[in-house]
Amino acid sequence: MGKYGIATIFEDLEVGFEFSQDNIPLHLTHIDSFQIELGTDELTSLLSQALLQQAQFEIKATKDAYYGPDKNILVTEIELNPALLHLHSLIMKTLTENNATFKNPLFQNDGYSPHISAYGTRRVHSGDILTVEGLSIASKTSDADDAMTRVLAKIAL
Repeated sequence: MGKYGIATIFEDLEVGFEFSQDNIPLHLTHIDSFQIELGTDELTSLLSQALLQQAQFEIKATKDAYYGPDKNILVTEIELNPALLHLHSLIMKTLTENNATFKNPLFQNDGYSPHISAYGTRRVHSGDILTVEGLSIASKTSDADDAMTRVLAKIAL
């Protein structure tokens, strides 16, 4: 069973790129960790088909907030505009129809709270406009907590 996450990465990373907790690229998570009985190629094909009519769109950073269990992770919240909500819903529908199980289901659907975490000076600011040009599918290289994460596939919009 494959374990994946889906995000828009705002840095030019190639398929196969690996990163650790110390050098996570700027990204907007669309779907947090999930498991599905599909390999990477099958999942990529399924999502590509579901998103055939999905065009690129802009998102706007709104305000800083602190997330995490201890409310100590600086993030910039992203306006949940109709295009972003539509994309999230399309991905969720596709995954749910294919029996995906979600690690944190409360952060999906009505609980989806789009944001981009700050990594030191690498961050977005209130008022910034970014373009969602595509999705990346990534997975940890092992089940270890400190395992590297690898970009497995990219889907252009």
